[in-house]
Amino acid sequence: MKAKNLTLTMLAGFACLVFTTAALAQIDDYQKVQKSVVEPVTFKDKGGTPGLWIGAVSSDWHNTLNWSDGVVPVSTIDVVVPAPPSNQPVISTNHANCKSLTIHPWASLTIGAYYLTVQNDLVVHGALNKNSASGLIRVYGNVVWESGSTAGFTENSSFRVYGDWNFNEGASVNFANGAVDFMGTSDSWIRCYSNNCSFNNLRIYKSLTAAKVSNLSTHDLVIHGVVFIDTHATLESLSSENILMGGDFGYSGSFDFTKFNNDGIVIFNGTGHTIDNYGTGSGTFGHLVFSSTAGATVVNGDFNVAGNLTIELGYFNAGSATITAV
Repeated sequence: MKAKNLTLTMLAGFACLVFTTAALAQIDDYQKVQKSVVEPVTFKDKGGTPGLWIGAVSSDWHNTLNWSDGVVPVSTIDVVVPAPPSNQPVISTNHANCKSLTIHPWASLTIGAYYLTVQNDLVVHGALNKNSASGLIRVYGNVVWESGSTAGFTENSSFRVYGDWNFNEGASVNFANGAVDFMGTSDSWIRCYSNNCSFNNLRIYKSLTAAKVSNLSTHDLVIHGVVFIDTHATLESLSSENILMGGDFGYSGSFDFTKFNNDGIVIFNGTGHTIDNYGTGSGTFGHLVFSSTAGATVVNGDFNVAGNLTIELGYFNAGSATITAV
């Protein structure tokens, strides 16, 4: 569903013509053709291969015998988890660190009640699992979900990302629990190239920077849970694909879904929604649709709409908020 005009229909019984004033935004120039390649696993004759998982005796990440060179990886070591070992790694006895992490097709990594810190990029071709609410995943580089990848998150926990996030074509990554938190002092791009991926909760904790839905996205961004934008953080969209929100929308920072003059639609399509400005927030929707069986209510604060406002299902209660056509 794509909006084609700039007519805004309001419940108050009037209509007005909206003139879009969105400024041309900095676009995403990522080269999609540069996909990560799974290199064949090779073993050194002597000394082993640093960071290569072999799972010789168990699934314990911290057992030295499970690593090719007999050394548990540290923050300067690139880690590769291949599929052949029947013992796939589990982080369940202590915190874990590595430089970069690649999980091969049909391989898996499970994180329990501890922290996994990846200094550079995390590239997943297989399965990344999380089974404890007290654990944490922290990636200071980019997170790339390749074709065939999955995410098995059975508990609510935080997945903190400081770089970009790619749902690549063929990925089947659907977070059932927990939150993906965008952190740091640099902008992050969210790119959606798959029609079978989704977030649960999405939270933006950037410091004077933004998480941006890329203009290169080819599929909708789906968020089943809560969206939250912290103070000094920004959420932007440059994508003409839609953003589907299944939960509440709260912000003390800012949002702008009109960048790059996109014609994407923000659709609230859950069972019920609140839109809450926590006092310091501000923002602009482009095209906005309410399609909720239990309706949507503005709890606090004002916002702008730069395109169509449509109520397809349920109701929209603006309360005391001022909604401005811009």
